[in-house]
Amino acid sequence: MMTNPSFQSFLHRFYQTPKGQSLFRQEKPLIDHALAHVFGLYLVQLGRVSTDSLLENSRVNCKVLLDDHALPEASGLRIQADMDYLPIRNDAVDVFVLPHSLESVTDPYHLLRQVDSALVPEGHVLITGFNPLGCRTMRNHFGEHRRHFKAANLIRAHRVVDWLSLLGYDIEQVTYSSISCLTRQDAEQGTWRWVEGLEKHWGAWDWILEMCIAF
Repeated sequence: MMTNPSFQSFLHRFYQTPKGQSLFRQEKPLIDHALAHVFGLYLVQLGRVSTDSLLENSRVNCKVLLDDHALPEASGLRIQADMDYLPIRNDAVDVFVLPHSLESVTDPYHLLRQVDSALVPEGHVLITGFNPLGCRTMRNHFGEHRRHFKAANLIRAHRVVDWLSLLGYDIEQVTYSSISCLTRQDAEQGTWRWVEGLEKHWGAWDWILEMCIAF
């Protein structure tokens, strides 16, 4: 089995916490902006990370949520299936949304190949992920959630871009969120200042959003 159900379950719980809700409020406008420019008949989201919908502002006619677990409380169309073997025929989906999906599998390139097969020509793929060098990600990696973050398959955006380029995609944009993770105490003591220096050097800011849109 190539999925990481423990990290998927953790993300679902995490997004219900104050920190997770803060993250959701940063991701949602970026996702809304990206989805506002794509159209089609079918959109598939692979994996649920939050009880709040990521797709409510999408203009695609039919939106489907596919997850490894049953989702009786989720609204709309939903499918319970193994993400290692997507039950979707070739050239059938106009838009795929992968919210932290690549981090929840051990072979993310295998998942991307499946997505590529199911996507229609000139379809779109939207991907979000934690920036491994982001300050908040580093704090979680060594803090209270370290067990879960160490088990996650954290990937830099440029690597995802390379994979998509190999599959023949053009990258429309890569966007990072920009919230500092330093508390007042951190700022006064200089704690984690070196991580912010890394973020500035690599062009990546805090919390995480790495978004790749390919067509």
